[in-house]
Amino acid sequence: MITHNRMTDRNWSIYWARVRDKRTLKSVADENNITRERVRQIVSKGNRVLEYMGAVDAAPKDTLGCLVLSTRVENAIANESWSDWRSVKIRDFLRAHPHSKFRMYPNVGKKALAELRDAVAVFDEEAATLWFNGEEIPE
Repeated sequence: MITHNRMTDRNWSIYWARVRDKRTLKSVADENNITRERVRQIVSKGNRVLEYMGAVDAAPKDTLGCLVLSTRVENAIANESWSDWRSVKIRDFLRAHPHSKFRMYPNVGKKALAELRDAVAVFDEEAATLWFNGEEIPE
């Protein structure tokens, strides 16, 4: 199942059928064998994701705020680090939270570690690789 910014391709197609194509709740629900309430939920989530993506696009490209992270990783970072973590520079965060320390946080496993590595790699592949391999990250 492929996800784009926390929604599956199927959910995006449901979202666009309802929003862009202006189809009724009933027609979208019947076509996808789901309830009208589920269509409402998907549209609501799509709106939140698009709003979040606008905030991500506006964030400076060397801060954690520019990363597209899963809820799991966002919660782990928020619970274990600075209160305003989105404005923290990526390399500063990775130096302060080495791979060996980060994986000990509650609800952080192999999947969360890989998600964070992949998100960081979009902007700083060297830092992501060094961090994931447990090596020191230069200034």
